[in-house]
Amino acid sequence: MKSKRWNVSLIGCGGMGCAHLEALLAGGRAEVVSVVDKVEARAGECMMKYGAARCGVDYLDEVTGEDVDVVVIATIPSQHHAIAIAALEHGKHVLCEKPISHTLESAQAMAEAAAKGRGKLLVGHQLRYMQPWPEVISKLRDGLIGKPLVMRMIGNQQTFGQTWEAQKRLIADTSPLTDCGVHYIDLMRLIAGCNAVSVYAQGACLDRSLPEGQYNYGLMQVRFADGSAGFYEAGWGPMISDNAWYVKDFFGPQGSYGMVYELDHNTPDNPPRVATYRLQHRALPYPGCAWEETVFEERVLGHEVGKGNSLRSEHDYFFDALENDLDLSEELQASIEALKIVLAADLSIKENRVVFV
Repeated sequence: MKSKRWNVSLIGCGGMGCAHLEALLAGGRAEVVSVVDKVEARAGECMMKYGAARCGVDYLDEVTGEDVDVVVIATIPSQHHAIAIAALEHGKHVLCEKPISHTLESAQAMAEAAAKGRGKLLVGHQLRYMQPWPEVISKLRDGLIGKPLVMRMIGNQQTFGQTWEAQKRLIADTSPLTDCGVHYIDLMRLIAGCNAVSVYAQGACLDRSLPEGQYNYGLMQVRFADGSAGFYEAGWGPMISDNAWYVKDFFGPQGSYGMVYELDHNTPDNPPRVATYRLQHRALPYPGCAWEETVFEERVLGHEVGKGNSLRSEHDYFFDALENDLDLSEELQASIEALKIVLAADLSIKENRVVFV
């Protein structure tokens, strides 16, 4: 099918919404016709900054519009399902930020609407499309270091000021384990090649201004059907240490594979535009070998880490699917499975028990 310019309406003009607009404009495959936000002034500012044709406060005005092909949803998770279902019922294609929704029931309703409607639905698990992750997933899934695997994922965020205040507002709707955890649980499922069977999690509230029952730090342990173990840690706030920021590490019977991310700690709220990844593989030539007999390889990659840049591969995948009528049901089901696991982690924290999924 011949490539076309897609008319896009953005719903939600916060940080991720603006990142989507930057990526869409840079990608050259879309025209932003409208932006919507419940805060009228924010919608107006977004319209002026990114050159949209119009702005508004009611998403129904746009999901029913004849000049809108694609709806990008970047609101809080509990609002995703109503917007997505309305858009799909009116024949629009939908790119929805992760997590797909705030409950499994509403997520399943979104999937059903996509199956019945004329539009396609993709949930924005951007890491699965963004290098170096496709390479890492492929190598580990194909047995580079054997199976089962131990997968260690740490993604804390040291934030201050307005960024931390925005995160506190988000915590009222979704926990760090849910908001960020779906990314890394999605990667773990791809790498293991199977579903999770059990989850145990712990949470801690490190800020007295958060309401009772909410937490800004969480740790989950996930057991997969093939015997692999996954560990994920997510914390937000100014109390997070420099050392706690970033670990992506894997080890199996035949060695280890890790992604070392060199980050400038002097800019916690605004990471540098270009970061350095070191992909490190240490192979064990035979069981019980000596340290000096291991084979070490390292590849250094420069990567643009701005949010707009990180979304470009996701957008290309989405528009390719639209133009070539590709089936996105597998990706949609994966987003629901990731949500199932992180919601099980929240339940584990509340009830202090292992949750079987």
